[in-house]
Amino acid sequence: MAREASVSAIVHRVREEGPAGATVVRGNRKTRSKQPFPPPGILRLSEDWPLVIEVVDSEKKVNAMLPILDEMIAEVSSPSRGSTW
Repeated sequence: MAREASVSAIVHRVREEGPAGATVVRGNRKTRSKQPFPPPGILRLSEDWPLVIEVVDSEKKVNAMLPILDEMIAEVSSPSRGSTW
């Protein structure tokens, strides 16, 4: 649940910057290198689906948002929080 709150916080923060658009895409499959692809039945049990947050705007505006996003993602992925982002 903390991950969903983090994604929501990132999207809300991006909206404050007024981009042309932003989208969150949740993957329906995942795999890691050198591991076999999991069967579909196992996938439903996973809570750590891959996520992509896309921000669309001019290069200048997106580059201006990167330090903000870097800081937010660093907070979420810090070892003390136990995240695997």
